Amino acid sequence: MQFRQFTTTVVHTCLMLFILMIPFTDDTALLFLYAIAIPNMLLHWKFESNVCSLTLAEKFVGNKLVGNYDNCISCIVIDPLYNFPEKVSEYMNIVYAISIILWVFVIYKLYTKYKNEEITNVYDLFRSSILI
Repeated sequence: MQFRQFTTTVVHTCLMLFILMIPFTDDTALLFLYAIAIPNMLLHWKFESNVCSLTLAEKFVGNKLVGNYDNCISCIVIDPLYNFPEKVSEYMNIVYAISIILWVFVIYKLYTKYKNEEITNVYDLFRSSILI
């Protein structure tokens, strides 16, 4: 297996673990990141758009530095994630349902933290118990 393919597989595995495991953590920063990332991913899937600002920025810089730069790292990592519906189109309703249910669960957890005054200001959203 080539290094690039191996790296891409590792990144995608980590993303899938992130999507499935973060809702069951109690880390406010990770829950907040999840609450922002999942709707973004769902919108990309719904509008069948694999355009990503990170990919566009990397292509722009790559084209300025080396000329024709279409085989960028973020393209290899992000394209399969955003093109995911093409690979499992018959299961997309289930994937959408699970993604939305987990997202609502995360929003509920953040709301509960707010009501219990664990989140009192915007800075608390970025405070990670993992990093402390």
